[in-house]
Amino acid sequence: MIPESAGQDDDLTTIPNVIALSRRARRVVIANLVIAGTFITGLVRWDLLGTLPLPLGVAGDDDQRHLIMIIRCG
Repeated sequence: MIPESAGQDDDLTTIPNVIALSRRARRVVIANLVIAGTFITGLVRWDLLGTLPLPLGVAGDDDQRHLIMIIRCG
């Protein structure tokens, strides 16, 4: 027998909550992709101009990841 805590019970009243949670998760994923894409596009453009120092490019990539983690937790 599967325990009810595994989410295998027959309580159909949780379906609206699950749908709302999945929609919120989708919005968060899309926002994260937009932020990451914006940062990466900016860094690539800057690099193609030939003026982006390597340490600054690495720091920018790390900062983009940290920004996404901060948004995810907030």
